[in-house]
Amino acid sequence: MEKVIKNYLKAILDSWNMNELERLLTQLGAISSALQIKVLSQSARLIEILDSPYISQEKKRELLCNLAQDVAPLDKKGENLLSLLVEHSRIALIPVLHERLRLKLSEKNKSYRALLYTPEALDKKMLMRIEQSLSRHFDVELQLEERISQRDEILLIIEGLDIEVSFSNDRFFENLKTHILQAI
Repeated sequence: MEKVIKNYLKAILDSWNMNELERLLTQLGAISSALQIKVLSQSARLIEILDSPYISQEKKRELLCNLAQDVAPLDKKGENLLSLLVEHSRIALIPVLHERLRLKLSEKNKSYRALLYTPEALDKKMLMRIEQSLSRHFDVELQLEERISQRDEILLIIEGLDIEVSFSNDRFFENLKTHILQAI
Protein backbone atom coordinates (compact mmCIF):
# COMPACT_ATOMS: atom_id res chain seq x y z
CA MET A 1 0.00 0.00 0.00
CA GLU A 2 2.95 2.29 0.69
CA LYS A 3 4.01 2.16 -2.95
CA VAL A 4 0.48 3.08 -4.07
CA ILE A 5 0.47 6.11 -1.75
CA LYS A 6 3.88 7.21 -3.04
CA ASN A 7 2.69 6.91 -6.63
CA TYR A 8 -0.42 9.01 -5.97
CA LEU A 9 1.66 11.59 -4.11
CA LYS A 10 4.24 11.79 -6.88
CA ALA A 11 1.52 12.26 -9.50
CA ILE A 12 -0.13 14.97 -7.41
CA LEU A 13 3.13 16.85 -6.84
CA ASP A 14 4.03 16.63 -10.53
CA SER A 15 0.59 17.75 -11.77
CA TRP A 16 -0.41 20.61 -9.47
CA ASN A 17 1.19 24.03 -8.97
CA MET A 18 1.73 25.41 -5.47
CA ASN A 19 -1.61 27.27 -5.22
CA GLU A 20 -3.48 24.19 -6.45
CA LEU A 21 -1.58 22.02 -3.95
CA GLU A 22 -2.56 24.30 -1.07
CA ARG A 23 -6.21 24.16 -2.15
CA LEU A 24 -6.05 20.38 -2.59
CA LEU A 25 -4.52 20.05 0.88
CA THR A 26 -7.46 21.98 2.35
CA GLN A 27 -9.95 19.86 0.43
CA LEU A 28 -8.34 16.56 1.40
CA GLY A 29 -8.27 17.78 5.01
CA ALA A 30 -12.02 18.41 4.94
CA ILE A 31 -12.66 14.99 3.43
CA SER A 32 -10.31 13.29 5.93
CA SER A 33 -12.11 14.88 8.85
CA ALA A 34 -15.50 13.93 7.47
CA LEU A 35 -14.43 10.32 6.88
CA GLN A 36 -13.78 9.94 10.60
CA ILE A 37 -17.23 11.15 11.65
CA LYS A 38 -19.39 8.45 13.15
CA VAL A 39 -22.89 8.04 11.74
CA LEU A 40 -25.76 5.60 12.19
CA SER A 41 -26.01 5.63 15.98
CA GLN A 42 -22.27 6.08 16.47
CA SER A 43 -21.63 2.59 15.11
CA ALA A 44 -20.03 3.20 11.72
CA ARG A 45 -17.74 5.87 10.41
CA LEU A 46 -18.53 7.51 7.09
CA ILE A 47 -15.55 5.76 5.52
CA GLU A 48 -17.05 2.36 6.36
CA ILE A 49 -20.31 3.37 4.73
CA LEU A 50 -18.48 4.53 1.61
CA ASP A 51 -16.82 1.13 1.38
CA SER A 52 -20.24 -0.42 0.92
CA PRO A 53 -20.76 -2.17 -2.44
CA TYR A 54 -24.42 -1.09 -2.30
CA ILE A 55 -23.58 2.56 -2.92
CA SER A 56 -22.73 3.42 -6.52
CA GLN A 57 -19.34 4.84 -7.40
CA GLU A 58 -21.05 7.93 -8.79
CA LYS A 59 -22.76 8.63 -5.43
CA LYS A 60 -19.48 8.11 -3.58
CA ARG A 61 -17.67 10.48 -5.93
CA GLU A 62 -20.46 13.02 -5.61
CA LEU A 63 -20.33 12.91 -1.82
CA LEU A 64 -16.53 13.32 -1.75
CA CYS A 65 -16.71 16.21 -4.24
CA ASN A 66 -19.35 17.92 -2.12
CA LEU A 67 -17.20 17.56 1.00
CA ALA A 68 -14.23 19.09 -0.84
CA GLN A 69 -16.36 21.91 -2.33
CA ASP A 70 -17.41 22.96 1.17
CA VAL A 71 -13.93 24.41 1.84
CA ALA A 72 -12.70 25.42 -1.64
CA PRO A 73 -13.85 25.17 -5.26
CA LEU A 74 -12.93 21.80 -6.75
CA ASP A 75 -11.14 21.94 -10.10
CA LYS A 76 -11.13 19.26 -12.81
CA LYS A 77 -7.89 17.71 -11.55
CA GLY A 78 -9.33 17.40 -8.05
CA GLU A 79 -12.49 15.78 -9.39
CA ASN A 80 -10.38 13.36 -11.44
CA LEU A 81 -8.28 12.45 -8.40
CA LEU A 82 -11.38 11.71 -6.33
CA SER A 83 -12.91 9.73 -9.20
CA LEU A 84 -9.74 7.68 -9.49
CA LEU A 85 -9.67 6.97 -5.75
CA VAL A 86 -13.34 5.90 -5.80
CA GLU A 87 -12.93 3.81 -8.95
CA HIS A 88 -10.03 1.84 -7.47
CA SER A 89 -11.64 1.53 -4.01
CA ARG A 90 -8.97 3.67 -2.37
CA ILE A 91 -11.09 6.14 -0.44
CA ALA A 92 -9.38 4.98 2.75
CA LEU A 93 -6.10 6.43 1.40
CA ILE A 94 -7.40 10.01 1.54
CA PRO A 95 -6.35 10.70 5.17
CA VAL A 96 -2.88 9.28 4.49
CA LEU A 97 -2.55 11.28 1.27
CA HIS A 98 -3.61 14.40 3.15
CA GLU A 99 -0.97 13.89 5.84
CA ARG A 100 1.83 13.08 3.37
CA LEU A 101 0.91 16.05 1.17
CA ARG A 102 0.92 18.31 4.24
CA LEU A 103 4.41 17.12 5.14
CA LYS A 104 5.70 17.56 1.57
CA LEU A 105 4.33 21.10 1.34
CA SER A 106 5.84 21.91 4.73
CA GLU A 107 9.17 20.70 3.44
CA LYS A 108 8.91 22.79 0.25
CA ASN A 109 7.91 25.93 2.17
CA LYS A 110 10.29 25.28 5.07
CA SER A 111 7.27 25.75 7.31
CA TYR A 112 6.68 23.11 9.95
CA ARG A 113 4.28 22.35 12.79
CA ALA A 114 5.73 21.76 16.23
CA LEU A 115 3.75 20.10 19.00
CA LEU A 116 4.65 20.94 22.58
CA TYR A 117 3.19 18.60 25.19
CA THR A 118 3.25 20.02 28.71
CA PRO A 119 1.63 19.02 32.01
CA GLU A 120 0.17 22.52 32.39
CA ALA A 121 -0.58 25.43 30.07
CA LEU A 122 2.17 27.92 29.33
CA ASP A 123 1.46 31.61 28.84
CA LYS A 124 1.28 33.05 25.31
CA LYS A 125 4.52 35.07 25.68
CA MET A 126 6.46 31.96 26.63
CA LEU A 127 5.03 30.02 23.69
CA MET A 128 5.95 32.86 21.30
CA ARG A 129 9.53 32.97 22.66
CA ILE A 130 9.88 29.20 22.28
CA GLU A 131 8.47 29.34 18.74
CA GLN A 132 10.79 32.18 17.70
CA SER A 133 13.83 30.57 19.31
CA LEU A 134 13.22 27.23 17.61
CA SER A 135 12.53 28.92 14.27
CA ARG A 136 15.86 30.75 14.44
CA HIS A 137 17.74 27.67 15.62
CA PHE A 138 16.47 25.40 12.83
CA ASP A 139 16.20 28.19 10.21
CA VAL A 140 12.60 27.31 9.39
CA GLU A 141 9.18 28.78 10.00
CA LEU A 142 7.49 27.01 12.91
CA GLN A 143 3.91 27.02 14.11
CA LEU A 144 3.94 25.89 17.71
CA GLU A 145 0.86 24.16 19.08
CA GLU A 146 0.59 23.46 22.77
CA ARG A 147 -1.12 20.31 24.00
CA ILE A 148 -1.80 19.54 27.63
CA SER A 149 -0.57 16.08 28.59
CA GLN A 150 -1.23 13.87 31.60
CA ARG A 151 2.44 12.92 31.80
CA ASP A 152 4.88 14.71 34.05
CA GLU A 153 7.22 15.63 31.24
CA ILE A 154 7.73 18.16 28.50
CA LEU A 155 7.81 16.77 24.97
CA LEU A 156 8.53 18.68 21.76
CA ILE A 157 7.88 17.10 18.36
CA ILE A 158 8.66 18.90 15.11
CA GLU A 159 6.86 17.04 12.35
CA GLY A 160 8.68 16.79 9.06
CA LEU A 161 12.10 17.40 10.61
CA ASP A 162 11.98 14.16 12.62
CA ILE A 163 12.88 15.98 15.83
CA GLU A 164 11.62 14.79 19.18
CA VAL A 165 12.96 16.15 22.47
CA SER A 166 11.65 15.33 25.92
CA PHE A 167 12.49 16.30 29.45
CA SER A 168 11.23 14.34 32.43
CA ASN A 169 11.91 15.15 36.08
CA ASP A 170 11.99 11.46 36.97
CA ARG A 171 14.57 10.69 34.28
CA PHE A 172 16.63 13.75 35.27
CA PHE A 173 16.81 12.68 38.92
CA GLU A 174 17.61 9.06 37.98
CA ASN A 175 20.48 10.25 35.78
CA LEU A 176 21.68 12.59 38.54
CA LYS A 177 21.67 9.74 41.10
CA THR A 178 23.55 7.48 38.70
CA HIS A 179 26.11 10.19 38.03
CA ILE A 180 26.63 10.87 41.75
CA LEU A 181 26.99 7.15 42.54
CA GLN A 182 29.53 6.73 39.75
CA ALA A 183 31.51 9.69 41.07
CA ILE A 184 31.73 8.14 44.57
